Amino acid sequence: MHLLAFFSTLLVLIGIFLPWIHPSLFIVMTRGIDIRDGQVLLVFGLIASLISIYGILRGWKMLGWLYLLIGLFCAAVSGAEIYDFWRRQYNVGPGLYLTLVGGAQLALAPVLARFGQFRS
Repeated sequence: MHLLAFFSTLLVLIGIFLPWIHPSLFIVMTRGIDIRDGQVLLVFGLIASLISIYGILRGWKMLGWLYLLIGLFCAAVSGAEIYDFWRRQYNVGPGLYLTLVGGAQLALAPVLARFGQFRS
């Protein structure tokens, strides 16, 4: 579970540094780190990655609910940003989708560890 959570947080962190809005006429390229929501997701992604590293080193199994909460938060913020950019007719970049996928995967990590093949 902790390895899956670690790689999920890597997806979130990589997505924050990729473009969230593609440039077009009168719109400059915007990365996730340039937006307040991206900065908040960066903090939560770093917290989740530190928790997963601690879980890998110590072997704790009680950290799943933190992955679930942080993953749901990241996926919800990314989904809201995608909807907001889509509503304003901006070209959504790959970083925002990667952040959404990483957040959803982070939220599913404890569920897969509990019921699936990723038991540790």
